[in-house]
Amino acid sequence: MDKYVLITHDEDWADEFNATGFHVMTEKEWDEHKVRAKKIFDDQPYVKDWQDNRHPRPVEYYFGTNEFLEWDTYDRWLEDIKVTKLTDALAATLRSLFKPWMRYGFGIIPYELQGD
Repeated sequence: MDKYVLITHDEDWADEFNATGFHVMTEKEWDEHKVRAKKIFDDQPYVKDWQDNRHPRPVEYYFGTNEFLEWDTYDRWLEDIKVTKLTDALAATLRSLFKPWMRYGFGIIPYELQGD
């Protein structure tokens, strides 16, 4: 039987509002997602900053016409996400309230990152 986790995210965006959201997924789906996210971070091209230091280009997650969140590293992205194990009953309740096309969740969560 699948074990479920609640993935939550809450981050201040430019001191204007909080980008908040959650999704319910299986532990396996979460593990697979982390592998995909790690690859996106690892595949980012290097850029130079104003001091001519090389570093990977940040990964961005757009959620509006020009609003986005960005992370410099995979570890920083992972720090911004809270993962909570769910009981079968709670997972079933949450999944019954939110439809599959909503990925069993709601709001802004950096689920699909955009790499170069």
